[in-house]
Amino acid sequence: MSECFSHRGFTAGSQVFIFYGIRRNADFLVHSGFFYPDNQSDGVKILLGISKSDPYYDIRTQLLNRIRISSTSDFVLSRAPDCGLEGPLLAFLRVFNMTKVNRIRISSTSDFILSRAPDCGLEGPLLAFLRVFNMTK
Repeated sequence: MSECFSHRGFTAGSQVFIFYGIRRNADFLVHSGFFYPDNQSDGVKILLGISKSDPYYDIRTQLLNRIRISSTSDFVLSRAPDCGLEGPLLAFLRVFNMTKVNRIRISSTSDFILSRAPDCGLEGPLLAFLRVFNMTK
């Protein structure tokens, strides 16, 4: 049996609506047993990480630590129409896709990594997937 509290009174038999919060459909399904087909807060949770066999693992990890992002992190790709690649996901992808990492000076890169500049030099299969994902939202 559940107990709910309300800011106003209800009569017996009245319809009551419950706000479950802003959640992804996976969370609704696991915790509440249902999902919304048109949930604008839905998204796909992905786990990304820097492989320890990457020859530039140490410097990539240093760069990510500098901007307080773990070398293995969960990110959510949102279905919201105004959501682009930004924030920690964009920063992680910039470090993940850097070329010529051995020439990067850690002291001068954190501003670029965290910037929202559209010219971020992202390439590769993961970025192609993310672009398609953003186009199909």
